[in-house]
Amino acid sequence: MTPPLDQVLDGLDDYIGEQMRAWPGPGLAVGILCRGEVIHRGYGVRDVGTNEPIDSDTLFSIGSCTKGFTTMALGLLIEQGVLGWDTPIRRYLPDFELWDRTATEQLTLRDLASHRSGLPRHDLMWYGSTATREELYHRLRHLQPSKPFRYVFQYQNMMYMTAGVLIERITGMTWEDYLAEHIFRPLNMTRTTTDMARVQAEPDSARPHGAGDDGIRQIPYYLLGAAGPAGAIYSSLNDMTTWLRLQLDAGQHNGQPLIDASILKEMHSPQIIMPPVPEMVWRDYPEISINASGLGWGSMIYRGHFVARHMGSINGFVAQIAFLPEHDAGVMVFSNMDGNLLPVVVTFNLLDRLLGLEPIPWSERFHDYKASAERQLAAAQRSLADRRQAGHLPSHPLADYAGTYAHPAYGVLQIEHTEPALTATRDALTFTLTPYHYDTFELLQHGAELPLLASFSVNTTGEIDAIHVPFEPAVDPIVFKRSTQPSVPD
Repeated sequence: MTPPLDQVLDGLDDYIGEQMRAWPGPGLAVGILCRGEVIHRGYGVRDVGTNEPIDSDTLFSIGSCTKGFTTMALGLLIEQGVLGWDTPIRRYLPDFELWDRTATEQLTLRDLASHRSGLPRHDLMWYGSTATREELYHRLRHLQPSKPFRYVFQYQNMMYMTAGVLIERITGMTWEDYLAEHIFRPLNMTRTTTDMARVQAEPDSARPHGAGDDGIRQIPYYLLGAAGPAGAIYSSLNDMTTWLRLQLDAGQHNGQPLIDASILKEMHSPQIIMPPVPEMVWRDYPEISINASGLGWGSMIYRGHFVARHMGSINGFVAQIAFLPEHDAGVMVFSNMDGNLLPVVVTFNLLDRLLGLEPIPWSERFHDYKASAERQLAAAQRSLADRRQAGHLPSHPLADYAGTYAHPAYGVLQIEHTEPALTATRDALTFTLTPYHYDTFELLQHGAELPLLASFSVNTTGEIDAIHVPFEPAVDPIVFKRSTQPSVPD
């Protein structure tokens, strides 16, 4: 039984104030639902430049929490009999094609939405790309899988983009318009949007922030564009309270059904176990006995209780949503600080409070995790330096490496000679290329802490013909072949 709300809230403001000092950032928005009661709290500011306070209508990016909306759209079409969770996608999208022929023929909406396509993340294929949704969709067949189809959970944003393509093909509406018409409007989520221009023009909008040499500073918004179905929604505490209430009320809004309860329950239910992965900061703790992927949601057994949840993160924002269906309770925590673990810390503390259990020191645990990650980064940097064969220079003058290189999925990599090194660009992404040894270069993305080792290859005539870049560490290096055409090969 969930304790009384005043007990849940006892000391909460002091706790969050303490944690905001431990995990610095501009602001935090916290929402709590407890047996029909709603509490909203804003902490800090939405913009360090103006010091404006956060309120219940302040817009935040919810990042990958968007995926629950995309599967809700699929669920509405399933309820209409237009789609089925277990029907091969090729039935609806005859031109759908992956590298793996078995996955191409048999992948279903259930596979797509629970991250079991066999593809690893391949995030640098879409991140910073200017390609359209349809263009990225048609490039999927050039992405190498790292595991057999349905073998293991591997988080995959492009499969959610594919869900967006499917919704558009089936309905004749854009994914953005379909959500606005069939989810946001019926739920009266008037603040919620996928329109970045609206977000940027909105006065009551949290601005994205990151850590710089001079402290916390505002950073640019990131426009997902084609990858929108994986993470493009901006919303507020007020609107997301309605969304969370829909989950707890078995698909009903104000007493009227928006979606069949059985379809919604299927989204929350475990579909495939998530193996421990480095980015899952709560992966190794005994309080979590099962951690699984649902359909647009994650699920876990936390301290003996079922929790449906999802986390979202995009440049300058982190969001966490979790709810306890058996206790009619849930939480949402939004931050406007890049890479901030504070929403996860606060979410777990609130779950402990809602369950009436002694709080676990999650903040200390996550600080240990962060320190471990920093040690691993330092070790990787030392290893990179130790493995370098000093004195072995590139086989060609640096100017010879300049040119256009292309890959059918990752696009065009344009390399220019800019003394004393090389500069590479792929759409909106910028990298520096510094000689490492022989024809291997350190490729460092702007803002990254650890370079990749990219190697140029030379053909039998001695000409540089390709660059091999480990953009996706789970598969072979991505081979960009030298080209005379500034376009993506097919």
